[in-house]
Amino acid sequence: MVRARARVSVVGDKAIAKKLQRMASEAQGEVGDVLERGIRQIANEASANAPVDTGKLANSLPAGVDKESALSWVMRDGTEYTLVQEYTHASKKAFIRRAVWNNEGEIVEGIQARIAKGG
Repeated sequence: MVRARARVSVVGDKAIAKKLQRMASEAQGEVGDVLERGIRQIANEASANAPVDTGKLANSLPAGVDKESALSWVMRDGTEYTLVQEYTHASKKAFIRRAVWNNEGEIVEGIQARIAKGG
């Protein structure tokens, strides 16, 4: 069975990753807070825009947010049909992807602001 999940993590640019590793734990915690706020906003927005029959899919998204590490959060679905709805629903298709697209800029800006602050 294929399951859906969305993850927000600091990855990619090696210079950013190195700088984050050197940052004090307080700064890493602040970046982690940005990621948590972002994934929770994504989950809530996806939930609000999800197709609803029983409400199980919509309710599973906010409940599926978990911390994986200091700089990584994940949103897991709680239904076996989330991906079918995400990719094929007649009017609600892309409800998770749209939530990610709508919030990724704010997450990136929050991380950039904290890195620019230094420390």
